[in-house]
Amino acid sequence: MFKIATLNVKGLNNRSKAQKSLTLLKSYNLDIILIQETNLRDIATRNFLAQQWGFDSIWFSKTAIL
Repeated sequence: MFKIATLNVKGLNNRSKAQKSLTLLKSYNLDIILIQETNLRDIATRNFLAQQWGFDSIWFSKTAIL
């Protein structure tokens, strides 16, 4: 059995909000997480969030798969 969740974050360009969101998601011990409406403006922010997540992930400008 897999544990899957989706979350509409309404933007992750604010680093504080992004870090709090990732910390919260890690605490749920989920297998797959789909994030909607990330609204990430640039690749540097996406790379930063991928690094902060620390696990395999795919980041796009509007969505992410963790």
